[in-house]
Amino acid sequence: MNGQQIGIKLADGSFYPVLSEGDHIRKRLVVTTIRDNQESVQIDLYKGAGEVVDETDYIGTLMIENIQPAPMKEPEVEVVLGVDEQGNFEATASDAVTGESQSLSVSLQSLSRGPAEYPEFELEREG
Repeated sequence: MNGQQIGIKLADGSFYPVLSEGDHIRKRLVVTTIRDNQESVQIDLYKGAGEVVDETDYIGTLMIENIQPAPMKEPEVEVVLGVDEQGNFEATASDAVTGESQSLSVSLQSLSRGPAEYPEFELEREG
């Protein structure tokens, strides 16, 4: 195991590890709303060894919208995270009540290559 964890960002900005990058398993967790009548849940996914998201690398975001109005902590969104034998990370979030769901698949190997190369350019201001 390389010490890298895959997890989610909690509402307080902390990093909640769910599984290790080297694990070839799937884990299920349930997230919920933090406000009454919240209409959406955003699940930000990160990879790293830190305790706050500033110390980790962003993987992607799952967004579940159109959640039925309810008191906070009542709506439940199921999140399934997993890494296969080839190092591909897959995440799915779904709301059983509305049927709303979203998934994400990314190669962890491509994330390990470091930041993407961006073309160099300058902006010219008019006037």
